[in-house]
Amino acid sequence: MAPGATTDLSLTGTTHVTATLTWTAAGDDLASGDAAAYDLRWATTPIVSDADYGAATEVEGEPDPATPGSPETMTIPGLSPETEYWFALKTLDEAGNASPISNVVHGSTQPPPDLTPPAAVTDLEVTAFSSVSATLRWTAPADDGDSGGAASSYDLRYSTAPIDEAGFEAATPVTGVPAPGEPGDEQSCTIGDLTPGQTYWFALRASDEVPNVGPLSNVVSASLPLPDTTAPAAIGDLTVSSPTSFTLTLSWTAPGDDGGEGVASAYLVRYATAPILTDADFEAATPVGNPPTPGPAGTAQTLVVKNLAPSTSYWFAVRAVDEAQNLAALSNSPEGKTAPPPDLTAPAGVNDLAVVAWTDTTLTLSWTAPGDDGWSGTAALYEIRVSPLPISSESLFDAAGAVAGAPAPQPGGTAQTFVVTGLTPGTTAYFALRARDEAGNVGAVSNSAAGTTSLLPVTLTVGESEPNNTGDTADPLPPGTAGHGHLDTLADLDYWSFQANAGDVFTIELFGTRMTQATWNSSNAIPLLRLLSPTGETLLRHDRGSWKSGDHDLDIPLFRAPSTGTYMLRLQASGGNAVRKYAVLVRPVPLPLVHEQEAAGSKGANDTVEKAESLTLPATVYGWHVDNESDCYSFEVQAPSILRFEVVAYRNGISKGCGYINPRVWVYDPSGKLALQVSDSIFEDVEFSWLATTSGKWTVRVFDDGGSYGDGPYFLHVGASPAPAASEAEPNNGPAQANPIGYGDFRNGSVDKHTEDWFSFTGAAGDLVRVKIYDVANREDAKHHVTVDLFASDGTTEIPSSPPEGVLHTARALLRDSGTCYIRVKGTTGSGTLYSLELERFLAVAVESEPNDPPAAADVLDLAGRVSGLIAADGDVDVFSFAATSTELVTLAAYARPADVPPGSDGDSGRSGHGSTMSPKLTVRDEAGQVLATSADGLSKVSAESITNPLPTLEVTFVAPASGTYTVTVEDVKGKGSPTGTYTIRRR
Repeated sequence: MAPGATTDLSLTGTTHVTATLTWTAAGDDLASGDAAAYDLRWATTPIVSDADYGAATEVEGEPDPATPGSPETMTIPGLSPETEYWFALKTLDEAGNASPISNVVHGSTQPPPDLTPPAAVTDLEVTAFSSVSATLRWTAPADDGDSGGAASSYDLRYSTAPIDEAGFEAATPVTGVPAPGEPGDEQSCTIGDLTPGQTYWFALRASDEVPNVGPLSNVVSASLPLPDTTAPAAIGDLTVSSPTSFTLTLSWTAPGDDGGEGVASAYLVRYATAPILTDADFEAATPVGNPPTPGPAGTAQTLVVKNLAPSTSYWFAVRAVDEAQNLAALSNSPEGKTAPPPDLTAPAGVNDLAVVAWTDTTLTLSWTAPGDDGWSGTAALYEIRVSPLPISSESLFDAAGAVAGAPAPQPGGTAQTFVVTGLTPGTTAYFALRARDEAGNVGAVSNSAAGTTSLLPVTLTVGESEPNNTGDTADPLPPGTAGHGHLDTLADLDYWSFQANAGDVFTIELFGTRMTQATWNSSNAIPLLRLLSPTGETLLRHDRGSWKSGDHDLDIPLFRAPSTGTYMLRLQASGGNAVRKYAVLVRPVPLPLVHEQEAAGSKGANDTVEKAESLTLPATVYGWHVDNESDCYSFEVQAPSILRFEVVAYRNGISKGCGYINPRVWVYDPSGKLALQVSDSIFEDVEFSWLATTSGKWTVRVFDDGGSYGDGPYFLHVGASPAPAASEAEPNNGPAQANPIGYGDFRNGSVDKHTEDWFSFTGAAGDLVRVKIYDVANREDAKHHVTVDLFASDGTTEIPSSPPEGVLHTARALLRDSGTCYIRVKGTTGSGTLYSLELERFLAVAVESEPNDPPAAADVLDLAGRVSGLIAADGDVDVFSFAATSTELVTLAAYARPADVPPGSDGDSGRSGHGSTMSPKLTVRDEAGQVLATSADGLSKVSAESITNPLPTLEVTFVAPASGTYTVTVEDVKGKGSPTGTYTIRRR
């Protein structure tokens, strides 16, 4: 019977050339008795069968079998490194019977051991030394000779005797040696606590992880100097310069390491608020951080000392230190004083900017100079900007054009003036300014002041040459030059021709009935006017068949030439037997236009809000209205903004119909809701403003309000300017709590029935002011539920004013005194009525100087022909002198009480009047006292104007017969004078 098979053969360990196996001894006959021998074999492939076992290599020296159940072990030598082996075992008895193959185990031998040490360091060197230290440098070796990664450790040693292999172990080990770097890395180590004056030898060797110890490096030596006892030289040229509010700059010459030679190691810099004269002073002073690194002896060095206090004296001192911590003697201790605190206060914002004088090409600005800091001191410079629109914000100021030649600022509180030149006659310009100080602080933008240059004098230099009753015999009339003639009979025709290019815009003015000159015999002398195209087609005609009492000359406010060529003006008398004299003027208007995209005479393309044409503001549209249609235009608005609309159309006589277009304007907010509808029929134009409180796309709709054929051209101007309206600050229910407001400012508020909001402003005598009330939140409550009144500086004396009314919800008044004035907004009905208020100065003029009753004591009108005055009592008259040239056409407008509107007149009394109770009469005389012209009939003798140029109460117009001085006498023909008999005269 054969021995039993071994089942627990196990591989318990390997080396690179051996493998150790263990198992349990089997019996001779299965599990009983002692077996005779073992047959242990190995292979490098799996042993699966008896054949595999038979082909495997026999192991020699197996142990004799032990008693069954005893543990057995054997180490098999002679194996190959890093090789996988399989092992199996059979047990034999004395009869040669063999057990079955044991379980098979396998495993791999280990790699061969690392026997190669790191290479020797061959470039060890001493790179620096002092009296107590030495710095060594070397290149890191590889782990295995010249190959492999980094070694594991260094053994760096030094000795006071030369080092060789035998003496290395006796040398002193160095602690803190860096770990080996990658092969080729440069490494260093500083050895301290050495003895001054001693010579040292240094060597090192590297070891790997085994550890195999590398060969000894090259041996280097260094002889250390004796201790450095020489301090750097004392600094004697320390200076202080470049003071600011918070810094001072130090400068000095670098000393050496030893006296005046070499390079010191560091600086100690300190400061105090008293001289630093002793070592104790220096120790008590404040250290300065981050001084500069010392340069070689003689180098110029600087340091900016920061975080100092303004307007403070400081003393400084510096000491140099060398590497042996030898401290230089104390430097000189100079004094420096920081600058005063920085200027962080901007100049004040100017709030009284005004246009105080006019010519045809200049406007004179006046203001009170701000200071450097608020109102104190003197600012450094002014920035003056000009724009065709109000400058009501910083962004609009930055976008406006710069005015060159601004004057130098004067001390705060000083009155300053500046003449802006190079302007266009008859142009309105808006100005604003701000001041800067020398530190670059910028003051707030001033109020926006507006002024209008005078029109160039119109002289009647071109007279008709009869016959001129056909187009072929027309008299040439250059644009800008007035022609004059007379119509002898109803059949008489006068033709005038002028040249125009396609797209040119003109205004055509007639002077017939409104000529108040006695020699003109204006009775019933209204010229009938037709405008003919280069092909002879009637473009416009003012020739309605029936004239009413009070009718007057009909201007053409705007006309766009549709093509290039020669245009004709055809004039004819309207009735009567008297000689009918007239003057006519074609004046170019520089007006960039946007053309309606819908073709003239067509409809349907832009009839609805949804199909509105898009505009970029500001824009002036030239459109053509067809009966029973609408024209819609949309534009983007950033709220809050004041929207300004003006439609100029024609009352009578368009080529495609015998009626006229009477414009109606509706405005829609971004939601499509109707925000405002203006249906009042105002001859020749509709003009109004609206406060937009919602951002987005707004739309304006133009259509005819009925009573006409509604067919013809129109001009639509749309503008928007930011309205940074501050809300009222409650309580402001009386003069003592009034909120301040300036010219050009907006304020939002709310009033209930019988409650009041008060606002205060600074005005000047002669200011013609307007207070506008705008509806808010798409409600028309304000114009129906509030009243506006103005009061003098005592808060109780009411300033006469024309009350707000109609679409033009504007109160107007002339200020008689300078100082603080008040605005009262009072609720009349309802509750929580929202409103927005704008304060505006229309004119700023001089005030008369009494006595000026006789011509000899007449006041002189300024260059722009403007003045204000008061007819205080019965018999009071005011006389003013002015110059005119021969044949000059002169118009003087008076602003006083609301105008009388004769029956049938096209005047609108809601646009005239400025709080006065005076009914003015103007009489013009020459130097000999001869009466040349007298005003009459109120608005029947007034040319059409708009809200930007409000209607006067009346006008007097005449032609100067010779060059010289003339006078105009102002008197009250109805009220006989009163404390509220104020007026303003304006030469046009």
